[in-house]
Amino acid sequence: MSISKLVPIDVLIGEGKCIKINTDKLNPFGGYSFKLFTGERLADMIESVKRFGICYPITVRHCNDGNYEILDGHYRVVACKSIKMESVPAIIKQLNDEEALLYISDASPIGLLLKHGIDIRDYDYKKSENYQKIENARVFSDDNFSMALDEYIERLLLTEHDVYDTYESVYDMGNPYELDDEECEVSALTLAIIKTMDTLGETEIKTWEKSKERKDVIAAEVARGAQEEDAKTLVNTFTRKDGGYTEQLKTYFNLDLDLFDDNDIRNRREKAKILYFIYMLKNKYFPETNVLELLSKPSMENIDNSFLGWETSNGRFIKLIKHALEKELSSVAKDNIKRAVAQS
Repeated sequence: MSISKLVPIDVLIGEGKCIKINTDKLNPFGGYSFKLFTGERLADMIESVKRFGICYPITVRHCNDGNYEILDGHYRVVACKSIKMESVPAIIKQLNDEEALLYISDASPIGLLLKHGIDIRDYDYKKSENYQKIENARVFSDDNFSMALDEYIERLLLTEHDVYDTYESVYDMGNPYELDDEECEVSALTLAIIKTMDTLGETEIKTWEKSKERKDVIAAEVARGAQEEDAKTLVNTFTRKDGGYTEQLKTYFNLDLDLFDDNDIRNRREKAKILYFIYMLKNKYFPETNVLELLSKPSMENIDNSFLGWETSNGRFIKLIKHALEKELSSVAKDNIKRAVAQS
């Protein structure tokens, strides 16, 4: 399944009578809150409205209280409200509930909720059955570029603060959280891996830590101590010269992390994320596959052909990795790369 449009299709003025409506008389569809509409998409809309005004009218229907319910144009209305614009051009439609729902974009927060049962305000939305049914959907922009559904939600519909808790770890690719100096150290990274892999029962440890019982407090202290010892052992897995992860990156990709300028915190953050990502690839996602060797010698078998309706098992590896790495790129960088590839 794919979601068709990044931006709802605007209704032409010629299809109905266009009038000016005061923004105070406009209600979100279904009684939801305007607070659902945040993130980069709103920021872009605010900038557009400041520069150009409202280029296309919104679409509404009458409410019983004399106000109007928005069918198409929530971001435009929120943008207008944010810059104190008192009215917007609108087309009024006479529609029943079923017809009105057709105007709601699948790719809006309300559309995702009403049409697909996905509540993006729930930090665990990626774990829901409804999300997993369409998690491979691509959301297409007007210039025919696309991004994966979760990347679209994270980049455009949520604020950075909202995105943090949708990830298992601050080291995950795509998490906008900015690691501090201490978190960039391999010792902190390995401890985070131990907790993420939950080898010692992180949930149970947290329960013990909340308890006032002495036996539980002691158990938590012992478990945390064991985690720290495991983390120290794991440090060697990354740093040893006879096949550690940094050495494997040199061997398979000619990527020497030691050449990164450690005076730049951005480089240290990327190094930590790369090491975390490689560990998860090798030990969580594909423990039965030498993923680094696979990536170092790509073949036609490894190409992600899911857009054609089929893919190999190796293609699934490539797809996951490509998607994770894409999420670390800025929107501008991604667009530049895709345009360069399209023109080559």
